[in-house]
Amino acid sequence: MSKDWTILLDMDGVVCNLIRRVAKVHQVDYHELIAKWPRGEFNWLDGLNSVVDPKIKNQAEVYSKIKKAGIDFWRTARAYRLASAFYEKLKDRFGSKNVVFATSPALDPQCAAGKIAWLYKFTKNPYFRDYMIGSRKELMATWPDIILIDDRDSNVDAFRKAGGEAVLVPRVWNSAHRENPGEHHMFDGFMMERLEKHIASY
Repeated sequence: MSKDWTILLDMDGVVCNLIRRVAKVHQVDYHELIAKWPRGEFNWLDGLNSVVDPKIKNQAEVYSKIKKAGIDFWRTARAYRLASAFYEKLKDRFGSKNVVFATSPALDPQCAAGKIAWLYKFTKNPYFRDYMIGSRKELMATWPDIILIDDRDSNVDAFRKAGGEAVLVPRVWNSAHRENPGEHHMFDGFMMERLEKHIASY
C-alpha cells in the first residue's frame, strides 16, 4: 500500500535563487561567486569573502546591505530554472495540498512579508497559504509520512534526528556539492528522480 506523503519544500536555495540577490546587493558577479564559493560552506560571509576585496568583517555587515534593500530583496528574487515545473510535478505526484513550503526567516521583519509576496508570484495565487515560516522545521518531523526537501545540511540532519525523512538538494554550499548537476539541470528530472529513489528505499 503506497503512502500519502507530505512534502515540505524549502524556498531559499531550493526553488528561490536568493544567492543571486545576495550577489547583486553586494555588487559581485553571481557566476564568479558560485564558481569560487567554498564547497560545502553554507555561511554567506565565507561565500562572499571568496570574491570581495576588502573582506567583509562579519554577518552584520553582510545583512546591512540586505536590510537596506528592504522587502524587495526577498520579494524580487528569481526562481531557479524549471523550479516552477518541479513544483507542479510535486503537486501532480503527491497532491496540491500535500506540498507545503517551509522556510526560515532572517532577523528582519521584512523578510517574512517579502517571502510571502514571492510565494504569491511563484504560485500565481494571491491567496496562497500553504506555507510555514519558522526556523524549527524539525518540529514538523513528527507528522506521519513527511519528507523535507532542503539545501541546508543542518536542517536535513535535525529533521531526520527528529524522526522525519529528508532529501538534500545538492548545491555548492552543502555536503552533496559533488552530486550537484548544476542549476540548468537540477529540475529537468534530477531532483524528481532523487526524491523517488529516496521514497523507494524507505
